[in-house]
Amino acid sequence: MRAESLIGLTVELYESVLADARPPDAIARTFFRARKFLGSHDRAFISRATYGMLRYKSLLEELSRSAQQTDGVTIPATLGLIIAYLAAVPEENAGNIPEDFYDGAAAFAQCKRAEIEKIFSEIAAERTRNSQAPNEAQQEEDGQAIARIARVHAYPEWMVRRFIATLGAIGAEALCRAMNIEAPVTIRVNTLKATREECAKALSQENIITRHGEYSPDALTALKRLNIFATKTFREGMFEMQDEGSQIVSRVCDPHPAWKVMDACAGAGGKTLHIAALMHNRGEIFALVQNPFQKEETSKRLRRSGAQNARVFLPSEFAERKKRWVGAMNLVLLDAPCSGSGTIRRNPIAKWRIAEDKIAGYAEQQYTILQENAPFVRSGGILVYATCSVFRQENEEVVEMFLREHPEFKLSPFLYPPPTDKASIISDGFLKLYPHIHNTDGFFAAALTRT
Repeated sequence: MRAESLIGLTVELYESVLADARPPDAIARTFFRARKFLGSHDRAFISRATYGMLRYKSLLEELSRSAQQTDGVTIPATLGLIIAYLAAVPEENAGNIPEDFYDGAAAFAQCKRAEIEKIFSEIAAERTRNSQAPNEAQQEEDGQAIARIARVHAYPEWMVRRFIATLGAIGAEALCRAMNIEAPVTIRVNTLKATREECAKALSQENIITRHGEYSPDALTALKRLNIFATKTFREGMFEMQDEGSQIVSRVCDPHPAWKVMDACAGAGGKTLHIAALMHNRGEIFALVQNPFQKEETSKRLRRSGAQNARVFLPSEFAERKKRWVGAMNLVLLDAPCSGSGTIRRNPIAKWRIAEDKIAGYAEQQYTILQENAPFVRSGGILVYATCSVFRQENEEVVEMFLREHPEFKLSPFLYPPPTDKASIISDGFLKLYPHIHNTDGFFAAALTRT
């Protein structure tokens, strides 16, 4: 495809993502389904550029404006971001710039190729100067570190400040850098239908090569990006897409086959499916969802997986059974609504959509959910609180406040993983997973036992 058309489509997808509240991956799927004429290389360029522009949005806007002002050239804003992304982040674009890019960009902007090339080279030189500056995060004042990390890695300063408060400046910069890297394609093998080895073999027969996950015995990671939803292996229910960190949250619940389990914030049912497999299709799982779409999606996934020990309930259906379930559950999982700050590498626009003044609201909602669902835990049962956030205010602080107000619960050690592995993912009694340490999404979990 001509570069001019490729640029136009990239502009269209990027601007659609900014205008739509849905996650970028959902928008991209709809976008590409409507344009089946695009080849794999064209789709890869459009997708890579769009996600790269979202990741580095603030920095690219700055570099683009600076270069244009220097030259006195006016080009469309989104085209400026595409140019800045390709020039400033060469590690993501080696060999991926179309041969006729400069001509296509000049035609798209209705200006001269030489002007586009000059802007491109100036941006590349500016980013090179930034990247070659020595990393002295441990010697910087907090304010200096916040400003530098926020600019170079393109994050809001308030977010970097919170990262530093939790991880220190060096850890915060490593986290920001890791969340700017595309997440791996990780799947969870459905052990109701196959072992990990059997699933890997089936995928290899469809030319998809995988490696074992680092922490979850159910995880496989594809060695390159492919549409694995189109595989026969997926249609037969042998796996689900699920980040390895999310799989670990299900694992630390340690569900037993005879248990009664409530997944109180089931969403699309990813952890419900995993728990059903961990319980070997025995016991009972009650998955609570918020709307008919989630119920339909979760039910469809349960059927494909062969899970028969889980039922899905809407709020109105749950209300009919609420009194009967009080004190009846061996396990209540609360994968609470949160900021999603731990999933930025998958959803980079979250950087710009998460507002600091909303974090306290999330924490209040999370505490309310804990209070509302705690009564369903039986004596000796477990309440597992989890988020995909890396902010203390949504994690440790919520749990600590709940324990102060509810002495009938106590923080309990996780029974999974084995003791030899605990040091790397368990800290202060909590499960804490980070992209820069574990190559998973950011997750937090606490196990609370009712005494």
